[in-house]
Amino acid sequence: MEDNKSKILWGLAIGAAAGFVLGYLLSGKKVNEIGEDINNITSKLKDKINDTVDKSKDVLSDIKETMNTNNAHNL
Repeated sequence: MEDNKSKILWGLAIGAAAGFVLGYLLSGKKVNEIGEDINNITSKLKDKINDTVDKSKDVLSDIKETMNTNNAHNL
């Protein structure tokens, strides 16, 4: 069953990527404009991923600090 879910997810991802490429090709934009758009999108995605990682590190640090404080009080 997991294998079927994986195949469906891969199919959706490939379909979305193909739709994205086809949409750009049909939009009539020049190749260099498409490249700029892709660079902008990937840059924004990279920034969001880095922000998420930083926030996750902060949350994990807070959890660790809370656990250490609780353990110290229990001793």
